[in-house]
Amino acid sequence: MAGRGGGGCRGPGVRRPDAGWRVVHLAVGSEIYIETTFEGGSPTFADAEIPGSALEAVTRLHKAQERLLQHFAAVDDAALLRPTATHWGEELPLWQLLWTSIVEQFHHGAEIGALRDIKRRHANADWWPELQGPGWWPI
Repeated sequence: MAGRGGGGCRGPGVRRPDAGWRVVHLAVGSEIYIETTFEGGSPTFADAEIPGSALEAVTRLHKAQERLLQHFAAVDDAALLRPTATHWGEELPLWQLLWTSIVEQFHHGAEIGALRDIKRRHANADWWPELQGPGWWPI
């Protein structure tokens, strides 16, 4: 995971993105999003410091999510309609950027959970608990 730049993960000899890549992507992407959207910065993925370990990536993700929640909490209805700069150079209403961030967190969070379950070899153990028989409900 060490290195600089968060660009693409495509091309010959480049491994497929795994759960670790997704944690790094979420952490760094959230930091860039926060700095651009709420803090007046103009960071890019190419200039981003990439976490050097899983612990650092998870710690940075948690800190970025906390910062994001703090900024969300301060947003009022009028601000949601305000055109806001994106890190890719467009201006969009703040509500759309907030929604995009939420979708990104859920999307990659779900991928991380699915990859974790596959790696632990219990991805299908109780995927649809109601199909496990009449006693599936724990009460």
